[in-house]
This record gives sequence, structure tokens and C-alpha cells, in this order.
Amino acid sequence: MQEFNADNRESYDALILQHEKLIFKIAARLTGRFITKSDDEYSIGLLALHEASQNYIKTKGADFESFAAKVVRRRLIDYYRQNNRLSQNYPLDENLLSSQDFFAEVDMRLEIEEYKKLLKKFNITFKDLVKISPKHKDSRQKIISLAQRISEDDEITQHLVKTGKLSLQIITTRYGVNIKTLEKYRKYLVAIVLMYWGKFTSLQAYLGQGGEE
Repeated sequence: MQEFNADNRESYDALILQHEKLIFKIAARLTGRFITKSDDEYSIGLLALHEASQNYIKTKGADFESFAAKVVRRRLIDYYRQNNRLSQNYPLDENLLSSQDFFAEVDMRLEIEEYKKLLKKFNITFKDLVKISPKHKDSRQKIISLAQRISEDDEITQHLVKTGKLSLQIITTRYGVNIKTLEKYRKYLVAIVLMYWGKFTSLQAYLGQGGEE
């Protein structure tokens, strides 16, 4: 992350240019629609990016984008809660509100709920993930690595989100992956691409665990 100076317009513009995709992605997950720069969510997201830049500490371990994603999510959740829009979609246990690990636990719960809702649009469930996950660890890691790269490919991800389909031919040409491998693990690849595209950082920590060597 570049050093950010709140009093420097050029620095502020650079921060937005580098990280504003986070706002669109997280808002899309929470609302189920694509937002524009005219929506309240965008303005709230910009303020959250500013807040994240002021509070980010490199020594804490998390990269800035992961840290900023959590701040943007929290501020949008605050906005939805104030407008009585959050409780309809994400029921929270009242006991959780007094928990010392409130934000960490809320982040995980919300990510799970958001991810479930997103997967449902693609006719994928958590149970499906267990069944369709590559059994061998090396195969699974290759698919996860591919998914990470695809998640940063705007052309492919936009097509996926809009149509619900992966552009297998483009992926084969662009990333040199055998078409049969893509067809075999298509559903799993879709799920992991969505996980990285949507910045589900808490869930990403559990990827690649288990399986045969």
C-alpha cells in the first residue's frame, strides 16, 4: 500500500483508484445488485477506505486490501442497520453484540451468509462444495491458484456474474489450462472464483485444508 496523506488530493485519488473495486464488490454481495457511483453505498465506501487508510497497521499481519474490505463491510452494515435493511437478510444473535470478538465473529457469520446467498444464484450449496472439491491436495491447490488469477480478470468475472457461466474457452486460451480439467472442476472453480472475487477473506483462510496428499 502506498503511503496515504489525508491532506494530499493526489494521494487520496490514488487510494480510490487502487481500491474502489472493493466497494463495488462488497456492496454487490450485500445488496444482490451492482451499484454505481451515484448510490449511497459508494459514498459510504469511500469514507470507509479513508478510515481504513488512517487505521491500517502493517505489523498486524493482514494486507491492506483485506483490512479495508472488513472496514467497508462494517460501514455498509451500519448503514443498512440504521435503515432497517440488515436484519431482513442477516439475522444476528443478540448475545453476539456484547462479545469481545464481536467484529471477528460477525465478519465470519456475515461472510458465510453472504457466500451462501451468492452461491445459491449459481445453484451451488456448501454441501456441493464438499462433494465437488478435488480430493487430491495438489489438484485442489492448482484450482485455487487458478481461481485467484481469474478473480482478478474483469472480463471473465463480469461475464460470470452477469450470465452465471464461466468462459471456459477464454480461460483455456488465456491461462493454458486443459478444457477437460475445467469441465471436470467447473462448479468448484466457480465457487472459489466467487470467494476471491467477493473478498471473502475469512473463508479464504480455510481453503486447501484436508484431502489426500
